[in-house]
Amino acid sequence: MLLFPMENLERLQQMFTDLNRYAHKTSKSLDILYDHRDNLSALTMDVSEAVSVFKGMVDREKITIPLRSPKLFTLSTLYDANEELVGSKVEARGAKDYEAKLALAVQYWSALANVMKDWKKVKEGQLMAAELRQEKINTHAVVMRALGGAGRALIDEYPKDWQKRLSALGDLDWRKSVGHKVNPLWDNVCITAGSVVSNRQARVQTLAVLRGVLGVTPVREEAIPNAEELAYGIHHTGWCGRALRIDAAGEPCRRSRRQGQVNECSEEISAISNGRTPRQT
Repeated sequence: MLLFPMENLERLQQMFTDLNRYAHKTSKSLDILYDHRDNLSALTMDVSEAVSVFKGMVDREKITIPLRSPKLFTLSTLYDANEELVGSKVEARGAKDYEAKLALAVQYWSALANVMKDWKKVKEGQLMAAELRQEKINTHAVVMRALGGAGRALIDEYPKDWQKRLSALGDLDWRKSVGHKVNPLWDNVCITAGSVVSNRQARVQTLAVLRGVLGVTPVREEAIPNAEELAYGIHHTGWCGRALRIDAAGEPCRRSRRQGQVNECSEEISAISNGRTPRQT
């Protein structure tokens, strides 16, 4: 609240215009940094200090990391990822619920950091942060959010051995492109027209890919965020590395037919349509 001495109507009108017309919207990261009433913000700040790979690698002010920045993540990205991992409802710092969720988040991100070798290379100075951000997608907001959601599903389904299953993410091809073409694993998933996107459709499809890699039971609603927009149904990434879309009957959609991605995944498509897990080769 700002209080000003009363002068005259013209002066009040000018002050009203100046305050509202030229108001500067702060970044989401700054909002999180200074919002002491948001318990998830507090948890995210604690996680950024407790997890080794995050410490000193999180930009707490900007929502977009500058090209030559040595940072890997933004605070807003980590906040959204934690929301997917532990949920938006977090009790105040010091409460049992808070401590339990903090411990889970620290344990999960620390275990994931051991798998994500690129993160550790940047942290240890073996790789430039700018180089990693430019060449791969495993620090982008859409992927971090999906990693949080996939982690929550993995822990719920495999509470005893979820850490062992994380190793599958270490073998995943996180590159944006392969040769002169977009990496088929992420093409039309979270990369559109050569650019990484973070809209709702991309988030849902990226999460579906990660769940499949981790062996988590697929959720049909994740694969079809909007039946009208995704007229040909489910996105599927096969063990062969091809990115396909299959319709409700389990048949390749017209887009996949045009891209010539059908033959290698025919067995997997049949398995999915019959509710079975595809055979890994």
